[in-house]
Amino acid sequence: MSKETVSKSSSSTDSNVLETAIESIADSTEELTYQLIEKALSLPGVKINRRDFLVHALGDEVDVDDIPDLLRDGPLKSGLIARRKLNKIAVKLCDQNRLNSSIASFASGLPGGLALAATVPLDTLQFFAINLRSAQQVAYLYGYDDFWLCLVWLELHRSRNWFPANLPRR
Repeated sequence: MSKETVSKSSSSTDSNVLETAIESIADSTEELTYQLIEKALSLPGVKINRRDFLVHALGDEVDVDDIPDLLRDGPLKSGLIARRKLNKIAVKLCDQNRLNSSIASFASGLPGGLALAATVPLDTLQFFAINLRSAQQVAYLYGYDDFWLCLVWLELHRSRNWFPANLPRR
């Protein structure tokens, strides 16, 4: 066997080993991400009740008589709230959630030193929790069904295809 053939064979084997290692790391990272998300979802206050949220967030924007339409059809489809107004509300909610996350991250980093070993995972968990809240809030503003009452949500979550874009819209 020539030197060139051995080199190509070795290069191919190295490439396969590298690809296998990368796939393994990606799989373990993905699994860790799902575990973090599941833990974040188990925290109190992460799951948002669609009905309560919409009434609280938009109750001042609509008449009391229109709230059933708002809850049934969603803000856009019901025609009760203009898209521009919803965009402003969504930005305000995301800004507030970002501020909450930043404050929590800052507070968790205050102990410093050896405490960082415990605070980094907690900070990551609170980051996921707050962003899951944000995702639900924005989805509900734009007409998605309640994540927690929707069986499709459970199926999509189990199949690891849980992004809100895959949920049914009203």
